[in-house]
Amino acid sequence: MSSTETIDPHLDFLQQLGDKWDVEDRRIGDGWRRNPPGCPFCAHPKFFFNTISGAFLCISCDKYGFDIRDFHAVKNKCSREEATRALIEEWNARP
Repeated sequence: MSSTETIDPHLDFLQQLGDKWDVEDRRIGDGWRRNPPGCPFCAHPKFFFNTISGAFLCISCDKYGFDIRDFHAVKNKCSREEATRALIEEWNARP
């Protein structure tokens, strides 16, 4: 990502989740998929994420968000603003 690009809240955030995410044949519809290994926060098997919008939801621990910034904030226990700054730095992007 060049330094002139902005963080798109609809970026595919699978890179944030790591290699353990097998998304093949787990499609539910409209971009929603289920994560077979479970929620990255509580390991419950009913964790869903949307590859179009970046939204995510665990029906067990009630962790949810609307885009990759929310996921980064929940994963790293920081504010949405801190997550945005961290992602800008990580991707060498500008807001």
